[in-house]
This record gives sequence, C-alpha cells and structure tokens, in this order.
Amino acid sequence: MKSSSSARDLARGIYESSSLARFRGWHYKQHVDREALRTKSVLQAVEFNPLTRDAFALMRGKEARTLFILGSGSSINSLTKDKFEEIKGGYSIGLNAWVSHTFVPDAYSFESDSIPAPPSLEINSMSEALGKRALSHPDTMLLLLRPKSAQLLHRMVEVPQTLRDRAFMYGRQNLLSRTDWALRKDLGRFLVDRLEDFGGMPVLIDNGASVVRMIEIGLFAGFKEIVLVGIDLNSSRYFWEAPDAAADHHDMRSSFRRPKNSKHDTLETIDRPYSNFLFIKELALLAPKVFNANLYLGTEGSSLAGALPRYHWTTGLP
Repeated sequence: MKSSSSARDLARGIYESSSLARFRGWHYKQHVDREALRTKSVLQAVEFNPLTRDAFALMRGKEARTLFILGSGSSINSLTKDKFEEIKGGYSIGLNAWVSHTFVPDAYSFESDSIPAPPSLEINSMSEALGKRALSHPDTMLLLLRPKSAQLLHRMVEVPQTLRDRAFMYGRQNLLSRTDWALRKDLGRFLVDRLEDFGGMPVLIDNGASVVRMIEIGLFAGFKEIVLVGIDLNSSRYFWEAPDAAADHHDMRSSFRRPKNSKHDTLETIDRPYSNFLFIKELALLAPKVFNANLYLGTEGSSLAGALPRYHWTTGLP
C-alpha cells in the first residue's frame, strides 16, 4: 500500500513538472473535447442554445465596462440603494438563489445538481421566481451549466419559454493538476486556448464553483472590471438568513437552507483540485496580464479580503 502510494506521488510529481507543461495542455484539451461532445449531446436533446461568442457580444451590448457578480453571502445586506443603482448601470449576473432577491440583474447563472430524484424545494422555488422574472424582465439572459444528461434536466431550474432564446448552456472541466505551481504555470495558457477555441467548444475551465465560471465568462466577454459582490466564501449566513435581512427576503428561509456555522464547501478540495480562494486569487493575478482586466471585492467580510483589491464605489464603501 505504501509503495503504491509512493509511486502515485512520484507519477504526480513528474506529471506536474515544468518539462511536461505542454503535455498537460494536450491532456487537458482531450478532456475538454470529451466534455464538449457530452455538452452538445445534451444541447441537442433539450434544444438550448450553446454558450458562444455571440452570447458574450450580447452581454456587451449594454456597453458596460463593469461586470458585477452577485452571490448570496450576508454581506449583500450592506448594499445601499445607491450601490444597487451603480450595479444597475453596469452588467450584473445573479447566482442561483439570487433569482429570489428583489433586485433583478441582467442575467442569472444556474446549475443542476444531477441527483436522480424529483426536483427539490429549492429548485421549485427558483423556477417559480424565474417565471415571475420572465414576465417582468423578458430580456433577462440565462447562463446554464449542463446537467449530466438530458434525463436530469428536471434537476435544474425550469426555463420559461419566453426566455429560451436568451438561455445559453455550457459544459465545464476542472484542471487535472493539483499543485500550486502547476496552477500558476497552466491557467493563463489554458484560458487563452479556451477563448480561441470557444466557437464550437462551449466548455469553461472550472473549479467547482459558479463564481469561477462567471469570472471566466466576464473575462471572455471583455469586461475590464469584474466585481464580486456577496461572494463571502466563509461560514457567514446567506443574505436571507442574516438578522439584517430585508423583510422581503424572509420567506426565502423556508426554501433555501444552509447548515449554521458550516465551512463554505467551495473552499474544500475534496471534490475539486484547488481551493476556490486560491483559484480566484490566481484569476485575479492573471486578469490584468492576459485580459487587461481587474477583479475587485465589492462587499466586506469575504475570505478574499486582502487577496483582491476593494472596489471603489462612487458612493463610497459600505
């Protein structure tokens, strides 16, 4: 047992060495090719649009310089009316349960859990909320992570017929490396390769988190500022659970639940190659070098504080 573990460690060390950087790029592309085929198979079955450069152009149609990515951390509750007006002036993407927030962004990001069971209360709640948004905001864009198969489509939010033309589905592929060195060596090259080859390959580099994929979409779409809002990545409560939650969001407490004082699972590395803290930090370092863009934190209290600079609101910080 010990010798086999040592052999694996040796093989891993060789795989992640500088001399095999080009091989890692080839190896990763093979996985992306397979994921692209799986994604296209699902797309054909469900008749959604693939995520393409046309979707990126649609996002830039608003001619906004700044992308705001809206998470569900309790720091959201510190945002003032003036700050929401500033977000409205840029382009914004709300993640998952954000669809039940009273502020309506330009786009929503949803993913499926691919559990072979009837839709959960959370999925049904998001579907109901999205149905209302489709009536009041028919120009809303949807960014959909594909389910594992078309048979599991019911395990993701139900897309209203009126929004199907603006619903774009994509696949994902985690990196195959594990060391910090390989991440710093590979990620920039892989991002450039993905953007150049994205036309017929709707697959994003992933690390098991919606915010990572939305940052990538923001970079590919050409936004020069990407601001993370409510991306707390810690054990703080969701915005609807916090004591200072707006009364309009109290009814979310029965539909969207999270164990109290639990560590944010996207910081774990059990089912992902890297902590999302490290991954986002690396994206922040690469953004200005590769895409002439910058990542910022728009709310306080995030575990990313210190790793990302603060966004300077025109109305001042919370």
